Amino acid sequence: YQSLGARGANNLTSKLMLALFPPGSPFFRYFMDEKVTEGQPPAAINAVRNGLAKIETKAALRAESMRSAIWQFCINLVIGGNAVFHMPLKDSPQVFGVHQFVCRRNPAGDPVELIVKETIYPTTLPPEMLAQAKLDASKLRHDHMMDLYTVVTWEGDKVTWWQELNDEVIGEKSTVPEDISPWIVSRWKARPGRHYGDGHAMENLGDLMSFEGLSKAVFEFAEVAAKVIFLDKPSSQTDIRELQKAKTGDFVQGSKDDIDVLQLEKYADFQVVDAVMQRLERRISEAFLLSTGTIRNAERVTAEEIRQVAQELEDALGGVYTVMAAEFQLPFTKRLLYVMQREGDIKPLPKNSVKPVVVTGFDALGRAHSNNRIRAFIADSVNLLGETALERIDANAVMTRLGTGYGVEDLEEILLPDDVVEANRQQAMMNQSMQQAAPGFANEMAKAAFKEE
Repeated sequence: YQSLGARGANNLTSKLMLALFPPGSPFFRYFMDEKVTEGQPPAAINAVRNGLAKIETKAALRAESMRSAIWQFCINLVIGGNAVFHMPLKDSPQVFGVHQFVCRRNPAGDPVELIVKETIYPTTLPPEMLAQAKLDASKLRHDHMMDLYTVVTWEGDKVTWWQELNDEVIGEKSTVPEDISPWIVSRWKARPGRHYGDGHAMENLGDLMSFEGLSKAVFEFAEVAAKVIFLDKPSSQTDIRELQKAKTGDFVQGSKDDIDVLQLEKYADFQVVDAVMQRLERRISEAFLLSTGTIRNAERVTAEEIRQVAQELEDALGGVYTVMAAEFQLPFTKRLLYVMQREGDIKPLPKNSVKPVVVTGFDALGRAHSNNRIRAFIADSVNLLGETALERIDANAVMTRLGTGYGVEDLEEILLPDDVVEANRQQAMMNQSMQQAAPGFANEMAKAAFKEE
């Protein structure tokens, strides 16, 4: 009877995607170990950084091709609280919702065992796998479906998985280091001592169910109210048949007091229902970051007020960003880089020289707060002190801080050094002085030439 929950889930998922995987921008950075950069000339370090930046850009472009799967993964987290992301070497990524798997975690919250259930057509499997499952291909119907189970275990720093069909192991067991595992099990909000996390929809289930119930009541009331029924007094002198046959403009003998309309005198009661629904809609909109339902209804709403509300809503996801960075973004990044290395898109890097670090989500939220504080400080200083405040602010330092906050690469190549800025300023002053002196100099030369003649 309402779609506010679905709209909120889609909106929250979109905001989460923009925060974790911003389009056209790398979601991680390579950080070089100090031992690698120690004693190296700046030119060599910059060359290495440029090479790493190209890898980061390639990885971001590759992740764009998986955006649909990542979106499905995120919305499963928002609604169900748990999801599995599978990134094989050759095939496209797969996403499994909480209704398709079971898992166990250790007290630290790390996965220990995972079982994924898929329903497949066994006739699509290779003959050797059907033989391993002890199935006769000639007796299988094309519309017959069976459950395929994938078992994944974590032991130490290794991840092992295999598949079972018809209670038989098919295919081969695979084992890889945990850092590059294709199986990523994540939660929306981690709960200590529990194998599963809570979804955002579950945390707001009370408001969603209340809003659904009231929406149903209003819909049913509107259905009854839309039904038009006329009442005829038992002692009426008006002929109902003639009234029904009459066309517009016809005259019919009778009295209007003989006819009445059945009405539901419940308008005042449903005003209470409408007020409660508005409060519930606002709470749900705030929970799912629907800004259209959180901005106050007034004639003048300033841009600063809208920005503050948006910032407060984004702050509410701070804990979620932390869990997502640890349980999804970083494992996803390591697996993505491994797959690209295996495919030859990027070259392997020396071990223990660089490491990928997530720079979106919670980290980006902190940088946004820092930039907002800088802007507010400068604006208040200028408003209170005027141009005097600008004379005491180092423009280069401010631009460096803002550029770092926005994640601008190679700031040293964009911002001019202090000596170059000073030289440009002196040159500009000299040019201005020459332009101001030029008219007077031309007049003196003209007067001198006139006297000589």
